[in-house]
Amino acid sequence: MYRNQNLILIGGSGRNVGKTSFACLLIEELSKKEKVITIKISNIKPDDNLFHGFHEKSLEGNFEIFEEKGFGNKDSQRMLAAGALRSFFIRTTDNFVEDAFKSLLKQIDQNSLLICESNSLRKFVEPKAFVMVGSKEQVNKPGAKANFEKADFIVGKMDLEGFEKLIRVLM
Repeated sequence: MYRNQNLILIGGSGRNVGKTSFACLLIEELSKKEKVITIKISNIKPDDNLFHGFHEKSLEGNFEIFEEKGFGNKDSQRMLAAGALRSFFIRTTDNFVEDAFKSLLKQIDQNSLLICESNSLRKFVEPKAFVMVGSKEQVNKPGAKANFEKADFIVGKMDLEGFEKLIRVLM
C-alpha cells in the first residue's frame, strides 16, 4: 500500500447514497483554489456489467480508461461539470483496480488534487482523506463495511455539516 497526499477518496455503503453528489460539492468548492482532476472507478464483477455506468460493451483487456470530453448524466461527466479540470472513468475488474489507477497517474499532472469515487481503491492506496458516504447499518456493497473502519470522515446522504467539516480540514 502506498500513500497519495493528492488523493481524496470517496466510497459508499451502496448505490444512490449520494457519493457523486457529495463529490460534486467537493469539486465545486476545491476547484476554486486548486486544479482538480476526478476519477470514477467502476470495477466489474461477474454478472455485474449492467449495473454500473458505461457498460454497453464488454471490457476489452484488463481495464479501460476514458476521459470525459463533455457534460451529461454519467457520474464522471457530472464531476467535470462541477468544475474538474479533467475527469476520467475507469472500467476494470477487481484484480486490476490498482494497475488501472497507476496507469492513469502516468497520464495526468501529479500536482493536481485528485478526487476519486471508488470503494476498491482503498485496498491499495492510503489517501489524504477517505470519505465514506452512507450508513454502515445499510451497507449493500461487498467490502464497504470494512471501509467504514478505515474512513477519515463518514457522512450521511448529503450531510452538509460533515461536508463543511471536511472542507475546513482539507483547505
